[in-house]
Amino acid sequence: MNKPLKEASKSYFDNQSISDAQFENIEELVRGLDVSEPKHESTPEEPSRRRLGMFSLSTAGLVMLVALATLVFPPSEKELSYVIAKEVAKNHIKLKPLEISSSRFDVVSDYFTELDFSPVPSGHFNHFNVDMLGGRYCSIQSVTAAQLRYKGADGKPVTLYEVGYNKDIFGPLPNIEKEEEPAIYYVNGLEVQIWIEKGLLMASVRS
Repeated sequence: MNKPLKEASKSYFDNQSISDAQFENIEELVRGLDVSEPKHESTPEEPSRRRLGMFSLSTAGLVMLVALATLVFPPSEKELSYVIAKEVAKNHIKLKPLEISSSRFDVVSDYFTELDFSPVPSGHFNHFNVDMLGGRYCSIQSVTAAQLRYKGADGKPVTLYEVGYNKDIFGPLPNIEKEEEPAIYYVNGLEVQIWIEKGLLMASVRS
């Protein structure tokens, strides 16, 4: 049964915590707010000055609340998957030189001896009309990954990224083996699809 909003909110914040360093940053921000008022007789301009001071204080308070919310609330699942989408799109645009060139998947897969998994053909990606060119090492969220490069029917490059899936690092993502649709984003004119397959996080990028 759903809790009332007030009770649910209290329960949430009771379970949150911030580090000592984060608390000190907030404390410094609070100390930086001068809430004292000089004691002197009012002048005709005093009400306007008070309003300006209250406005400045309210603005500073809002900034503090935004900073606190950033510390307390973690990124949403959608935000994290979008961060991954932007990262692989950036790698796709760079198109660094291939480290292994071959049209055979097994030859390219055997090159990646420094991974704790072997790149595997993707059933979902196989629906794309592409020809393999080769591959190279790359990373996703600082985790070493394989970048597999293909040429699309239009002659433009298509990249497929594979990395061992860790929910703690990459967050929840759609698993096509559970009949879930890949997450699709559009970054800098590129279509990025992200999904889980065969225990791997896979991401494709194409024009």
